[in-house]
Amino acid sequence: MTEEQITSLLQDAGLWQGPVTLRALKGGYLNEVLLVSTGPSKLVLKRFAPETAGTLFPNRPADEAHALQRLEGLEVAPRLLGFWPDASVMIYDYVEGRPWHDGTADVARVLLRKEAADPTGFRPAPWRPADILAEGDALFARCATPPNNRPAPPDLPPRSVSP
Repeated sequence: MTEEQITSLLQDAGLWQGPVTLRALKGGYLNEVLLVSTGPSKLVLKRFAPETAGTLFPNRPADEAHALQRLEGLEVAPRLLGFWPDASVMIYDYVEGRPWHDGTADVARVLLRKEAADPTGFRPAPWRPADILAEGDALFARCATPPNNRPAPPDLPPRSVSP
């Protein structure tokens, strides 16, 4: 997206606070991620690559927007400020930080807070080892040269659910 298009998007969403500067951010998987500074505000603009299918972690903008809305208020994800599904673009708060390297207990506390989010409406993902391996088999079946060192699923007792 051009600076002019981003400025127009910010103005339409009521997020524009002055001249816009852009800087590419690392990460984003297949997607373009930009730090957008406008006045005193720092925002992230994420423009999604075309949606992927047939993968354990598909690239689905609407699912990500839905997740950010669900996580709002739990202090585990940035606040979604705007989502334009037709353009596959979202804007959310920029959170200053650095890549995680230590502080496992801190990460565990964040993940525990995330558990308060209602999972209704999200696609189920495999969690049993045999199901995860089957998902991998389906992915590798599309490879020209699939790997031949597939592990056997471990024999685990049934999952118990606490009341």
